[in-house]
Amino acid sequence: RQLEKQDTIPERKIDDKTTEYDPAALKAKIAADAEEKAAEEKRAAEEAEKAAAEEETKIAVEEQAEEAADTVAEETEAAAEETAEAEEKAEEVAEEAKAEEKTAEEKPEEAAPKAEEEAEKGSKGGTVAIVILALILVVLLALLALKFFVPGFSAENTAVPKAVAMDRAEYSGDLNGVIQTQLDKNYGEAIEIIRYDSSWKAKGMDGTEKIEDNVWYKGKDGTVHYVDEAVVGTVIAYESQRQIMDQNGDLKVLDLIKDGTELRAETEAVISSSNYEPMRSLTFGEIRESGDGTFYAWVREEKTKDTEKIITLEDNGTKLIVTAETIL
Repeated sequence: RQLEKQDTIPERKIDDKTTEYDPAALKAKIAADAEEKAAEEKRAAEEAEKAAAEEETKIAVEEQAEEAADTVAEETEAAAEETAEAEEKAEEVAEEAKAEEKTAEEKPEEAAPKAEEEAEKGSKGGTVAIVILALILVVLLALLALKFFVPGFSAENTAVPKAVAMDRAEYSGDLNGVIQTQLDKNYGEAIEIIRYDSSWKAKGMDGTEKIEDNVWYKGKDGTVHYVDEAVVGTVIAYESQRQIMDQNGDLKVLDLIKDGTELRAETEAVISSSNYEPMRSLTFGEIRESGDGTFYAWVREEKTKDTEKIITLEDNGTKLIVTAETIL
């Protein structure tokens, strides 16, 4: 029976011919595996709970913004009605003014009280204008609240779902909106800030070309998958998972690195690095291709010092995998 379990139970040599299995080592291994699994499940549960809370907060603030917008619309309509009434009254006042002018010429003592009445009417019109401006300010403040207090939200972000639904077959080069759609790939929120800098173009990418066709592939359900989204999402996932690996030895990042590459061997050799540093920001520059299903992303990492590099990715059907890193 011991010989049947030889591949799974830790063993120790007593002499050249006899093998004795170590129950203590087996028990320690089982306990370590269980502890690792429990930690992973706890981490996943915390991430799911945090994501749900953020989504709930975002929905609540969006509802408040919609209510504020509806209020402005109603007040604007009411103000328009008041304006129409004011115009009618203005015509009446103009006619009365002519009559008053004639009266003032004939009876000066009756003109002063009516002049005071007209001044009061003008004051009411100014009050209406102030109310409208105040309501507009409320809407602007609501949008600012969404931008600064709801993670990943901005005035630009509200248009992202519609932009994604449009035909994006031609690569625009602007990655701002694309990054917003891929922030969920930031594993463990290991990267503090992810952004795009349009001034960084084709640096260190000799022999590559601009992306002409931005359509990567179409799914069975008709969903179109785009090159820029796939590249940005894969790079964010790779960089963040690499950070977590350096921090606590999580090997999830290996699923994104092609087997047999120097990068895979180098990554496996430095698991749980003692030189871990938080990544303050990851900045994207230009994305390019070589025409054979290989893509290149220029990025800049900000840690204790800045590092510029090109990440090479390979088309693996419905998934991109990282094949190399080139430090510039």
